Amino acid sequence: MMMLRNVCERSVIVVCVLLLSLLSGCGGSSGGGASASGGTSTQTSAAASTASSASQSSTTTVTLDFASTNSGASVRGASVLPAATQALSVSAYDTSGDVVFGPAVYAPPANNVLTITVPRTTTLLTVLAQQGGNNIEALAMQVDAASTQQVTIVVSQMTVVTGPAGPTGATGATGASGATGATGATGAGLTWQVVNGPTTAQSNVGYIANNDTARVPVTLPPAPAVGDIVQVAGAAAGGWEIDANTAQDIDAQDSPVQVIGRQWKQQTNSGTQYWADIASSSDGRMLAAAVNGGYIYTSSDGGVTWVPQPNSGQRNWRSLAGSANGSVLAAVAGDGNVYVSTNSGANWTINTVNAQYTLTSIASSSDGTELAATATVMGPGGASYVCTSTDSGTTWTSHQLPQTLSIIASSANGSMLAATSANSTVYCSTDSGATWTPHVLTGCNAPYSIASSADGTKLVVGDGNGYIYTSANAGLNWTQQTSSGAHDWISVASSADGTKIVAVGDSTSNHGNAYLYASTDSGLTWTQQPGSGPLAWQAIASSANGGSLAACTWGSYIYTLPPLTVLQGSSSDFASLVYLSSGHWLVTSSTSGVTGF
Repeated sequence: MMMLRNVCERSVIVVCVLLLSLLSGCGGSSGGGASASGGTSTQTSAAASTASSASQSSTTTVTLDFASTNSGASVRGASVLPAATQALSVSAYDTSGDVVFGPAVYAPPANNVLTITVPRTTTLLTVLAQQGGNNIEALAMQVDAASTQQVTIVVSQMTVVTGPAGPTGATGATGASGATGATGATGAGLTWQVVNGPTTAQSNVGYIANNDTARVPVTLPPAPAVGDIVQVAGAAAGGWEIDANTAQDIDAQDSPVQVIGRQWKQQTNSGTQYWADIASSSDGRMLAAAVNGGYIYTSSDGGVTWVPQPNSGQRNWRSLAGSANGSVLAAVAGDGNVYVSTNSGANWTINTVNAQYTLTSIASSSDGTELAATATVMGPGGASYVCTSTDSGTTWTSHQLPQTLSIIASSANGSMLAATSANSTVYCSTDSGATWTPHVLTGCNAPYSIASSADGTKLVVGDGNGYIYTSANAGLNWTQQTSSGAHDWISVASSADGTKIVAVGDSTSNHGNAYLYASTDSGLTWTQQPGSGPLAWQAIASSANGGSLAACTWGSYIYTLPPLTVLQGSSSDFASLVYLSSGHWLVTSSTSGVTGF
């Protein structure tokens, strides 16, 4: 009310007011002037027209016209309302602010014209209409108290009186995702160069070898970034050759590249030793091997040269494990201690687990912090344990199991553990050794060797007198892989993804006559490796991609199967390589005529 009174007292601009007034006379009619006055000097007068009227009336007719416009009216502010499309609430006030009519609610009029009858007043009449929460305010005047008055208010020209802002509403629900954008423009692709002599490749460049008389050598980029690409194609009779740099290799196992002349290499620098176990870094360049009754040896060049580590001590080493980068090494020697090095074998710390234990095997997470070892207590009342550490061997927790365990394997993060036992059973843990579940391998005589993929879901077990067994669901189910043949599977190793598996298969009747076997399809099919025996193989290790292998013998040398470092193609051949990391190049596509060495 006070707001309306103040508005009137401030002489709000009358937007469009038509005052019509009819005066009656005897015997004829005469025109009379209609006057409009009031308020303040800012209020403009509007045209008024009169209609015939009887005698004095106590009501006033007000017409709200939502369709008309009146360009001559004065407008306060810039807001203009459209035609009436929502319900209308109408009230009328006199200049004292008293309600003389309403509020009354009306449906949107079909013809956009709403006529109401309100009590007459002898002062200014204020009509307030509300549409959709907006206030539409207009001022009208009485001509005189004795006449009937009709006031037409053109609402499309009325001022919108905005009240104070209400509180912010609650956040609406997230809208549906928009449509997928258009496909971007095709990238520029590789830049191609024609070469006819020795060339050091640049990343993301293709080379066309064009020499009729000699093979064109293309050396891979020495410092590539992950994802860099190099492609080579032949265009002349001389063909081409791709050469890896020092500390680089080429993985072509999942391509049509024909591997020629890749043989296991005897590393005479290791010397003939009774090697107990061997471990590899993820890139295959950092190796460690333990001598039963001697030192632990290390190699930083993929097994070409070997260095004894006297600080390890000369012990009856049984098992050895390492971190992915080869810096952390952990070993057991048949006593109650775990021996740990954090600088690739240069120095060692003796960590006592339990003086009563005989520790037989050990496994490590990829960062070397999570360790797990199998242990037994000999004699009456003896027991079997898995001992775990989460601080690189400083402290240990023992978990007793009902059966004697042989070999243990770990996932990359150390949470998934699996250990073999003598009674056709593999024990698996998914909580870093806190709890264990036994899984029986039907048909398996004596599960012995075991290896795990990086995520712990793919496991491979070698029977001590039978076949290879594989699991693709962390040990819940097992498949006997008869294509492996029946052997004494002394040692197995797996690539990080579990697709490439290598194993040492000794004769079940004449030990010391073992061969090396490999599978590239998670154990479904197996191939005896050429030139791999018969030898007294003891243990085998694999790089993360399965491209670099190392194996040790009992009473002889260490052998390595180096990765490919050379690809060759003819005038019609093509190869594309992408850089992965840590010196590894992967052949992503090639023609079948490409050969690898």
